[in-house]
Amino acid sequence: MSFYVAADDRGDWELRVLADGKQLKKQLVDKSGERWKRIEVDVTPFAGKTIALKLENAANDWNFEFAYWAEIEFTSTAATARR
Repeated sequence: MSFYVAADDRGDWELRVLADGKQLKKQLVDKSGERWKRIEVDVTPFAGKTIALKLENAANDWNFEFAYWAEIEFTSTAATARR
């Protein structure tokens, strides 16, 4: 799974990705570096299963913690290998 995230210029936020309650990714999203950050999360252990997938914007300092999301995609490893 991949997607892009960005933060407000005045703040930051904590990205959390969970599958069936298990944390797969945790990362601070701020204005440093590229404006839009590409995030990749390996969800292959859940292939063929029905899961509850959560993408969270978690507060970390309660100041301008706006989250921007774009281009959420799921790509199979087999399809990527053929490219």
